[in-house]
Amino acid sequence: MGSSTTDAWAQHVHWVQTLVMHAEQWVAKFSLLLHEIAIQELQSLYDYFKSNTERLRVTPSTLDGLAQVVNLQSSLDADQPNITARFELLHSMFAILGKV
Repeated sequence: MGSSTTDAWAQHVHWVQTLVMHAEQWVAKFSLLLHEIAIQELQSLYDYFKSNTERLRVTPSTLDGLAQVVNLQSSLDADQPNITARFELLHSMFAILGKV
């Protein structure tokens, strides 16, 4: 094997190693970003449930208060498909992270 063939092979190996290193760095950065986004979404859902649970636990003492609770319940019922979709997306995010 000649010197030029050896040099070409060495350059090829170096290029492949550089490409692999770049891909590994990209996967690590993407995984970290996805993890941060998933944690933020999980916290957002937690805050949503906590806040609305606290509001629903208060016993209304006036008709206006009762109307607010009824409106909140209606709003939460209407928002249920959106919340379900958010959980599905969150599940997908953590499934991807589980594979990395």
